[in-house]
Order: sequence, then C-alpha cells, then structure tokens
Amino acid sequence: RALVRARPAAAATAAAEAGPAGADGAGQSPDAQAVQDPAPSPPPAQSSDGPEKKAGKKLVTPAYQISGGDAELTVRVELPLLEDMRTVSVDVDGRELRLLAAGVYSLKLHLPCDMSDHTVQAKFGKKTKVLTICLLEP
Repeated sequence: RALVRARPAAAATAAAEAGPAGADGAGQSPDAQAVQDPAPSPPPAQSSDGPEKKAGKKLVTPAYQISGGDAELTVRVELPLLEDMRTVSVDVDGRELRLLAAGVYSLKLHLPCDMSDHTVQAKFGKKTKVLTICLLEP
C-alpha cells in the first residue's frame, strides 16, 4: 500500500537540481605499454540532493502532466519500471508535491496554489504504468 499524505502549509524552499557529474572519457589504445601509477579515485562530489540520491545512484525524474486548477488538480506521472504502488510515497506539503518510488523515481513539483487542505487520492494503472494523483478541495 502506498503512502499518500497531505501536510499543513509550511514555508516552501526551492531546491536546484544538480546535474550528473561528468565522466572522463579518456581511453588508452590496446597496444600502449606504459606503466601507470594506480592513482586513487577522487572522492565523489558532495551534493545536497537529499532523497535524490540513494546508494550513490541518481534517481530518475519521471515524465508528468499537471491539469486542473485550485479546486481540483490532477497530476499524471509515468512510472514504466513499477509493477504496483506498494513502493510509492506521495507527500503534499503546502505548494509542494513530492513523490518517491521504489528507489528508482523521485519527483518534486511546485504546485500552483496551497493544496495542504485538499484530499489526496492516488491510483496506479498497472497496464499503462501511470500514477494519477488527484488533489480535491474538501
């Protein structure tokens, strides 16, 4: 069973998403015979991604669509790697919606208005692999 909850409004903070760290594509020809000193790998870059990282693996931001307005807002999120909603967590806090799914997906959306007093409903289509989240005015 998925975790879906709404919280009272809180001060929202914008978080910039960090891009993936570049990898050096330097290679060596197969017939090169120079001896190389085994240099230690540089430590991984420190980031403040929070839930965006899990065990050094960057989570994927899924494709999504938002429709509706203040009274009713619908967010459709494509989650093609999921089989069901058991690993999905949806949290609505003021003007922010956060979704974490199976250690694979992470989504953070800034909503057009404060939705903390709205009812949150979520349904996952197993065939379409689309999670539909409805925020309804009480």
